[in-house]
Amino acid sequence: EPVHIHPHANEWGFGLAGELETVEGRRIVMQNTFSFVPKGERSGVCRVTKELLILLYWDGPPIKVSAPEANNPCT
Repeated sequence: EPVHIHPHANEWGFGLAGELETVEGRRIVMQNTFSFVPKGERSGVCRVTKELLILLYWDGPPIKVSAPEANNPCT
């Protein structure tokens, strides 16, 4: 997913497999990982470097809003 914001829901992610590059430029092996993004915070993946499998959960409507391009380090 490109960088985005969920204004009405917190997001939990459970990594099952794969590898990705974060918006900060870090590579993460996703197997057995957990992430939490509070509502209103930026989230997203710059690049998937190995096939990715993540279980996502939201505690509200998972409506997403694109982050402004000026604040998107992945472009």
